[in-house]
Amino acid sequence: MRQQVSLADIGDHALGMEGVTNLQPATTGGAKTEINPLSGGILVKRILRQPQHGMGAGGGNNGLEIGISGTATPRVSLDELSQEARDSIGFLRLNGAERLFAIDGQHRLSGIKHAIASGHALADELVPVIFVGHANTQVGMRRTRRLFTTLNKTAVAVSKRDIIALDEDDVMAITARDLYETDVRFAKPRIAIITTNNLPQTATALTTIGNLYDVLKLIFMHESGLSRDITLRFNRPSDDRLKLYHDTADSFFSALAAHFPPLKEYYRSKDPAATARKYRSSAGGHILFRPIGLELITRATIAMAKERKIAVADAVRVLSRIETDLTKSPYAGVIWNRDRGTVISKGKSLAARLVFYMLRLRCREPTLLLDLKVFLGLDKEDSTVTLPPRVV
Repeated sequence: MRQQVSLADIGDHALGMEGVTNLQPATTGGAKTEINPLSGGILVKRILRQPQHGMGAGGGNNGLEIGISGTATPRVSLDELSQEARDSIGFLRLNGAERLFAIDGQHRLSGIKHAIASGHALADELVPVIFVGHANTQVGMRRTRRLFTTLNKTAVAVSKRDIIALDEDDVMAITARDLYETDVRFAKPRIAIITTNNLPQTATALTTIGNLYDVLKLIFMHESGLSRDITLRFNRPSDDRLKLYHDTADSFFSALAAHFPPLKEYYRSKDPAATARKYRSSAGGHILFRPIGLELITRATIAMAKERKIAVADAVRVLSRIETDLTKSPYAGVIWNRDRGTVISKGKSLAARLVFYMLRLRCREPTLLLDLKVFLGLDKEDSTVTLPPRVV
């Protein structure tokens, strides 16, 4: 049974899950059930930016059922429909005295209420809703509470790969898709479409789609002067602005290729698999041919651009002076295990500090050498370990 309800009615009548529990939101401890009143402004902005304010189809147990006895659609026989299907359409009748509460979508409900209370012209907009029958008995309360917790506790987060493939608001996702579909440097098989950032040693790809997303986020946040990624993830910009983001990505990777010859070789290669094997293997290879390395170089580039107040392309030029061989300092033993021929993911932050030190960037230098010794499992008095040489 489909039902459409105005946002004004939703705002006036729908409650949170406090309708089926004696525990009030302040004491539930559940992050999803508790709506922070200070977040109202953010929720209103999100509601207003999105043309779609609801989804789903309706149904209920108080209404007028309508049976189907005939059809004007040619080539369709009612014999193909079960009796249950024929009787599944009807009208739900509400008199306004009912208590309605949201089983899911509490944040959206809060945003709708704030938007209407703020005077935004949404009250007459119709959205489809799903009604679930509820009995105000011990059994009914238990059933509804279980439905709520099932929806919220067992929900599976969308993978980054799927966000990149489907999201029409996320600037990084849109740009990553565009690069993959239109730029030969990122076309299949040069970007691995996998759910992890762990790139196999034998992969043809330069990096993963998730790592490309992460690098784009760092670059876009810097170029936009943002300290958080909320705007980039949830607010689709104009097509002209999206083109500027695409151009920013293009400029960054072009600068990398201009100052790191192995990357230029890979981009131009007619046999990317062979080039990838040349610069990535169990024996080590080039820092840019590992997702952890590409992110590291990107972070260092941005830090250099910020501290020196220079363009990203100029910062890349300075970065080209650092060591790029994974088997050497500052990477060996920190993000690269020479004995096993594998990446050490937990050393990413320390490796970044070491690279920053080499570039004379802020890196919490007073404790850097001690932190390096501790990470390598050495005594703090061990004099055989030193910080890598400066390159600027």
